[in-house]
Amino acid sequence: MASAQTTEKKIDRESEPDPNEYYKLRLMYVQNAKKEGKTIYPHKYHVSISLRDFIEKYGYLKNEEINQDSVSVAGRIYSKRISSKKLYFYDLHGEMVKIQVMANEKFYDKVDEFSDVNDRIHRGDIIGVKGRPNSMNNVNLNEI
Repeated sequence: MASAQTTEKKIDRESEPDPNEYYKLRLMYVQNAKKEGKTIYPHKYHVSISLRDFIEKYGYLKNEEINQDSVSVAGRIYSKRISSKKLYFYDLHGEMVKIQVMANEKFYDKVDEFSDVNDRIHRGDIIGVKGRPNSMNNVNLNEI
């Protein structure tokens, strides 16, 4: 029989923060990142398809089927789930619809940056992702 600890899914540390505490943590994070020379808020990201069009175009995909098209979409992170250090799931919302982004290290173009990039993403962030559509309105992530 599996213990409760092993069956529990890891969730983002920010699942239910106090709004004031959340603001302070995010402000401190942004200030530290700027000191390190990281670009926190890039001003432009090319989107090849809207989230609504993505769902309409790729909604037919069946279980574990991956389309070979490369798409780039953008939206706001509503949920972040950590399955392992090599696998993250994000709920990306925009245009009154939602898709799931699967960030799997084996599909990521820059493997050495994978953990750092995913550690910087938090609930509420607006991100752009590039990858291949698969079943259940997912995107297999190649690049954030």
